[in-house]
Amino acid sequence: MMNMNPTLTFIGKGAGSSLAEPLTFTIDASENGKRLISVVLNRYTHLRPPMIYQAYRKRNIRVNGHRLRQDSVVFTGDQVVMFLPDRVQQPDRKYDIHYEDEHVLICRKKPGLLVHTGAAARHHESTLIDLLREERRNPDLCLCHRLDRQTGGLIMIAGNTTLCRSVQDQMRQNRVIKRYTCLVRGIPRHGTPVRCADGTSMRQLTGWLEKDERQSTVYIHDQKRPGDLKIQTCYQITRIFHNVGPDHEDVSELIVELVTGRTHQIRSHLASIGHPIVGDGKYGRNEFNRSFLADGKKVAHQQLWATHLIFSPVCDGPLKKLAGRTIMTAAEFSWDGYRMNND
Repeated sequence: MMNMNPTLTFIGKGAGSSLAEPLTFTIDASENGKRLISVVLNRYTHLRPPMIYQAYRKRNIRVNGHRLRQDSVVFTGDQVVMFLPDRVQQPDRKYDIHYEDEHVLICRKKPGLLVHTGAAARHHESTLIDLLREERRNPDLCLCHRLDRQTGGLIMIAGNTTLCRSVQDQMRQNRVIKRYTCLVRGIPRHGTPVRCADGTSMRQLTGWLEKDERQSTVYIHDQKRPGDLKIQTCYQITRIFHNVGPDHEDVSELIVELVTGRTHQIRSHLASIGHPIVGDGKYGRNEFNRSFLADGKKVAHQQLWATHLIFSPVCDGPLKKLAGRTIMTAAEFSWDGYRMNND
């Protein structure tokens, strides 16, 4: 079984050390002339008036950069930033909103929530896009990209299909960098040293992906075969947990950047070089995964979170307000050993 007090080596600043993003949104035309507290409570139905009044008292609400002491009227185009404690979120809430303007919003979902209806959806199961369309009273909301059910983290939604196509075009032009944080078996050394668009040093893996639709799985090859798709994945080691796995194996925390975005790319690519993600029953080994506990039980899903959305300064259209910005969230891995070292 695992060592509950692992020796920890810090390689660099990991996503777990970052502060949560404040709640950020832009007042739209339908909210023009309304009092801010009314707007907030209508947008975020899980919040309660005392939470907002407390934020006013602590001057944790800004409109157009100015700190407010009391409720006030807001107008179309006003930029609102609210700093709220984590405890205001409902314990059973499956997602929250990290950023919002009139074109896009960025959600942070928990593992276990499907982002859209598909073959894996259970009967009558609510998905992220269903919940958002209902909450926002907007049936036109559209997913700009996807996350696996058991992957937590950041996902971007556009206000309609036209905006969504523009966002996806910019993603294909590499104007939006998606980075993930994960825990993997061992200490990877594979790949070619590269410098990413934002100057970050990583190692790049290249392979060829074969997709098996019937089995809902993929295979990675070193050489191209008919029908294979080229994949490129970059990673950086940020921390090492020593002697925590069976036979005293190490576990590494990685920041991973998707150069290409294919089905199960991160999970399968890392597994193909001998470093599967902790808790991944599809591409890893159950014998290894059983050594990692969450609240006394075996870790139930892959330890993988979408933690960074990095927007190029040249982003335009629906992403213009995000140009040059980075939206981040902390990875909340369920493995007890990780949580102990982040308390």
